[in-house]
Amino acid sequence: MKKATQTRGLPIMDIAQGVTVGHVDKLIIDPAAKAVVYFTLADNTVIRLADCVGIGGDCVVIRSKDAIRKIYDNRDIAEMMDKGRDITGIKVMADSGNVIGEVVDFVYELRSGKLVNVTFNTGAEADASRVLSINQSLMFVSAGDEAPAVEDSSDDDDAYLLGKAVNADVKSDDGL
Repeated sequence: MKKATQTRGLPIMDIAQGVTVGHVDKLIIDPAAKAVVYFTLADNTVIRLADCVGIGGDCVVIRSKDAIRKIYDNRDIAEMMDKGRDITGIKVMADSGNVIGEVVDFVYELRSGKLVNVTFNTGAEADASRVLSINQSLMFVSAGDEAPAVEDSSDDDDAYLLGKAVNADVKSDDGL
């Protein structure tokens, strides 16, 4: 098992040439399988997790740089990039209707890519079995005792009004 934060930034080494061919930028998750399927590189290329020989503490190893694919040269890759995503930073909502927080890290299985657990910015964690769905901007999880709700400041009217200027007199319905 490996944490996403331990994988991002790792150099990708080509066994055949013995050189670094790039660095892991993002971990793309298939929302249907709830598994890591690709590592993206900074130059709009990807490597399938299945093409990785090893993922260690110092580097990701591939057999050859031929495993690197351009995102839009292959229809399957392009479709996965459209529906999949790196889940770090997305909002997490419990099926009870409470915002839990945002994803800050996750653990995945090295061979299958399956999510094992997810860590939120509140410090709470959820086992991957609680993940109900993942889309482009939101992850739903089943409510559990260990998933406390946090205030969602996006609906705070006072915060919206702070720093705003009024161009005319403000009066209530009764003229006051």
